[in-house]
Amino acid sequence: MARRRVQEETEIRAAETVPAPEESKPAGGFKVTRVNSAGALKPELEAMVTRIIVPTENILPLYERLESALHLGENRTEYGFLLEALDSAELNARAAHKLLTTAQINRREWEIESEATMASLRAEATKSMQAEKDAGTRSKAITEGDIAAKCAELFPDEWRAQLMRGERLKRLVDSIENLVEVWNSRCRSLQTMLGKHRV
Repeated sequence: MARRRVQEETEIRAAETVPAPEESKPAGGFKVTRVNSAGALKPELEAMVTRIIVPTENILPLYERLESALHLGENRTEYGFLLEALDSAELNARAAHKLLTTAQINRREWEIESEATMASLRAEATKSMQAEKDAGTRSKAITEGDIAAKCAELFPDEWRAQLMRGERLKRLVDSIENLVEVWNSRCRSLQTMLGKHRV
């Protein structure tokens, strides 16, 4: 039991290790763009942010460990096992929340980048439809639905890729939110089991 606990703590610490801020390596696998001082975080807050983002190379191993650790096994009736399981569950709940934070930041970063790409596609589609209107082949006003349909027609691969990336990231965030809820629930369940065990 003690060996398993040490291994879990070591894995969680490894998942939280990030490059020093002065290094040019990306934190959490994301491109870091320095902004002017008006938009910069205070150094103390920036240091905290780097610690709540899981580095890219640790994301999948941590996720897989959190999934597999949900199984308690046959010793779940032993008090000592439950005590250690609760201790691990609290660490795992925190690690799961860091995974969620990482996914949310990744999703938001994609949304910002995608806005520029989609704006470019929509501008081209609008230009194409305006040319049709000027030529007299189109009479009705251009609607948002028309622009989306024209984007899909003119740029089918890129349009589909952007929409599907957004959907996948949404589902990823949803799934990790569920993982956080499950680990928080596990903490409560173990506390209840320990309480009953003492009676």
